[in-house]
Parts: sequence; C-alpha cells; structure tokens
Amino acid sequence: MTVRQLAVAAIAAAALVPPARVEGTPTICLFQRVTGKPCPSCGLTRSWSATAHGRLRTALAHHPFGPPTFFAAVLIALQGPTLIDRAVLRDPRIATALGSLWLVTWLSRLWRTGQGPASVLPIRMPSAQ
Repeated sequence: MTVRQLAVAAIAAAALVPPARVEGTPTICLFQRVTGKPCPSCGLTRSWSATAHGRLRTALAHHPFGPPTFFAAVLIALQGPTLIDRAVLRDPRIATALGSLWLVTWLSRLWRTGQGPASVLPIRMPSAQ
C-alpha cells in the first residue's frame, strides 16, 4: 500500500465514522493504558473524525495537530507525498522544528491536565536535604 493509498483510507475512515461513535469509546492507546497519561498522539483519531465532519473547534480540543495533519493527508491524497516529502521531511530544520513543536504540545497538554511531564518520566530527582 502506498502513502497516497494510506492517506485516502485514513481520510475515508475519518469521514465515514461519525464523531459520536469515537468520542465515547475507551482508549486504544497502549501508552495511556500502561501509564494512565496521554501519549503525544492521543486524541488524533477523535480529532480527525471531528475535522472530517467540519467540527474544527472540537477537533482542536481533542488534539491541536489533528486538523493540520488531516489537511496534510488530504494534500497527500490529492497530489501524492512528493510535495510534503520535499518540503518537510527532507529538510532537517523543518522536521526538527515540527518534532519539537509536537513534543512541546504534548508536554503542555500534560501540564494542562495537571499531570505534568515529570509524572511520565520514570526518573525521580532526589529531594534536597
């Protein structure tokens, strides 16, 4: 299966499944099931479904990268991966910036939920005596 076919399949799945169907379901995220905390991509399925149905405010609430990644998938479905491949993935500065932004977004989402990034890390700093 090509990247373009995967994009088409993902967009079709998001468009065919009503948002109400995915919003009330239990999580399938292994990271969240083990740690009790959301992973960096938790909420993307719900966000894509909401985006496909024109509910952008809800989509952004589920995951801020949902609508941008959905529209990137639409571009891939229409034009193939070459545009995004050349513009984003092959330029290490852009790829690093996007990866950093994704990480900062995840950490801020942890903070907003009151869990904080330190609660995800297994390393505990010794307290000062």
